[in-house]
Amino acid sequence: MSKIHHHSETPTAVLLGVDGGGSKTLALVSDLRGKILGKGGSSSSNHHRVGKERAFEALTQAIDAALLEAFRTPEGDPTALRKRIAAACFGLASVDRPADQKMFSHMVENHGLAPTYQVVNDAELVLAAALEEGWGIALVSGTGSTCLARNMSGETTRVGGWGYLLGDEGSGYKLAIRALHLATQTADGRRDADTIHQAVLDHWRVAEMEQIFDHIYQAGATQRDITNFACKVLELASKGDRDALILVEEIAEELAMHVQTVLHRMKMQKPRLALGGGMLCSSAVLREALLVRLNDSIQSSVVVENPAHGAVRLAKELFEKTYYDTKEHTN
Repeated sequence: MSKIHHHSETPTAVLLGVDGGGSKTLALVSDLRGKILGKGGSSSSNHHRVGKERAFEALTQAIDAALLEAFRTPEGDPTALRKRIAAACFGLASVDRPADQKMFSHMVENHGLAPTYQVVNDAELVLAAALEEGWGIALVSGTGSTCLARNMSGETTRVGGWGYLLGDEGSGYKLAIRALHLATQTADGRRDADTIHQAVLDHWRVAEMEQIFDHIYQAGATQRDITNFACKVLELASKGDRDALILVEEIAEELAMHVQTVLHRMKMQKPRLALGGGMLCSSAVLREALLVRLNDSIQSSVVVENPAHGAVRLAKELFEKTYYDTKEHTN
């Protein structure tokens, strides 16, 4: 899913690639050949989680920081530097529908963030960063989860990305919630996941489980506050904890179903698989559990640590396409 916009302004010095996820936002500024000149980071830019205004604040904060670093003017005016952007790609976890694209497109135009730009779902960045041939499958598991497939003909399909209330199976949030369920059940005596129970107490710095109410249900508690506990569950699984391993296996099963669904839809034969998101990048245990389930279905897999490089690649392709199209038209 993507949308390309062309404006009449003359492209200038740099390209912009943005990876906006459920936990953080990263912007990269490169020269027109794709060499990275500056980077900037900020908080989540998923408007389903933080709201439209805070999401766009996070985007502009990351972009302006990257521009200031690229042009080595820490005290400069970032709004003036935005005019140096020739083309941009915004890969956002919250772009799941045409209405989401339209909303962000209006914001980009109103704030003059790029003369020529493309708004895509963040799974597109994982695919672009890992698979130069442009086709295959991208599976993302971070705060949320989604899976994108593109075949050799350029046709695409996507599953997941429904958000934490309607979906996000195989995500860090769902792993953390299931671990919390185990901890409360253990506190009741319904289960005996003692290690996870203790990990919850340690993580939230409480002496007994009843005190968790003040942290989980308090006003202002966010998805990210809960999702952060997933890292502890993954750590316990890596050390062989039985209950943590069972939870990770469940998450792996759900992620495998994402991949198998797009494989069936697209009738793809052993494509390459690009893995992105904090869960899949950080946990060898989760990756192994996933790949065991997909062993006969994929050709190979690659971990994408920095999807923002995929955004820069897409921005470069967009700039070159726009430049050559304009040149041919004028000739």
